Amino acid sequence: GHTNPPEPTPPGTSQPPSQPFNPRQNIDIYRRIWNMGPDAGTVATAEIDGQQYMGVNSSGPGYTQEDRVAAVFMRDHLIDRYPDVMSADNAGRKPNDAVFHAEATTLLRAARAGGGSLTGRELDLHVDRRTCNPSCMEVLPLLARELGNPTIRIFDGSGRDLTIRNGNWTFAR
Repeated sequence: GHTNPPEPTPPGTSQPPSQPFNPRQNIDIYRRIWNMGPDAGTVATAEIDGQQYMGVNSSGPGYTQEDRVAAVFMRDHLIDRYPDVMSADNAGRKPNDAVFHAEATTLLRAARAGGGSLTGRELDLHVDRRTCNPSCMEVLPLLARELGNPTIRIFDGSGRDLTIRNGNWTFAR
């Protein structure tokens, strides 16, 4: 018979690390616990003030109803604030879909744990896939602005090192 893998700490929570932050290992463990094959979905991880956060795209295992509610709220908020970028006509299409990606899920989970804001934070966000263009490249800076303008260095699965500072990309796309 088939048995489900044991459930890890609930996805929206953080816990003090028992060992130093190891993004690749965290992503591999997440995939193993949730029985995600190497080609299934996207996983992201970040460490903020010694707390580790994980995020997955909306079709991935471990994505919660709380994640979906936060993403829909943020998508609608971004449409209102940035109608020149975000599409009100096709709310579920590009680039609006970025709020349902692993990068955004991780940032939204960390912000919820931090009282709704990442103001004054600097963080490294590690992703096991290439950060998508145009969706994430257009929307992540807007999301960062709305979460308090943290400085976010993104290390994506293609080996790129991208930075969002003051709500803008500081490195070429």
